Amino acid sequence: MNRAAVILLGGVVLVGVLVIGGGAALVLGGGGDAGSGGTPTAVDSTPLPVTPTPTATPTATATGTATATPTATATAVPTTPPRTPVPLAEFSERRIEVLVVEALNDRRTANGLEPFVGNGTTASRLREMAREHSVAMANEGEVTHVIDGTASLDRYRKHDLDRLCSWKAAGRQAFVDPGQNPYGETDNALEAIGRTYAGREYGDGQFNADERAVARAIVDDWWSDVYFERRLSLPNATHVGVGAELTQSGEVYVTADICRPR
Repeated sequence: MNRAAVILLGGVVLVGVLVIGGGAALVLGGGGDAGSGGTPTAVDSTPLPVTPTPTATPTATATGTATATPTATATAVPTTPPRTPVPLAEFSERRIEVLVVEALNDRRTANGLEPFVGNGTTASRLREMAREHSVAMANEGEVTHVIDGTASLDRYRKHDLDRLCSWKAAGRQAFVDPGQNPYGETDNALEAIGRTYAGREYGDGQFNADERAVARAIVDDWWSDVYFERRLSLPNATHVGVGAELTQSGEVYVTADICRPR
């Protein structure tokens, strides 16, 4: 037998793991036959330092700075101080009637029409009739052509004005009379009526401080009504009678009746 082989077979290699103080040491022992022993090789038992795994530090997310919303500054709305009422004793019904005729003629002449005649016998008769109706409207507290079943045509007849106030329509074969005009048949063909206020505020801050303001307010309202504007703008009409009635509460009722005497 080969001596080297015997030595190899008879050799024992011992590998031991010696745990010292929690650290691992490797001890190698060479074994041989009886009577021979290997010298152990010392292994550094110093524990390896443990390097901690770095923990990711959360990155702070920048929070947007809130932008202050500017506070709207309230704009002071100027207020109109209340008007001082004007005593009704300072208003003249006759003066209102005269100024309504004046305002009507301003409208007519601006449209190329002849102005109304507001004085004389026919105008006086028309004015008397118009005043009676304005008083009746004031008593009723309503702006209306018909009171107690009596319309404008009936009033013209009552005052013997129905036949007098009848004329040929301008440029037409038709006739104009208290019961019809070029725009159709109606029992109020030659009449306009209205109401406003004197000496105190009304509507949307409106204020009529004197008779002229009252008259303008009435005529402006008539010109905003297509029927009244047409009647008061009849080309061949020559005369007008205006009657006004002022109540204790400051209401002013006005009637205008027109004519062209034969």
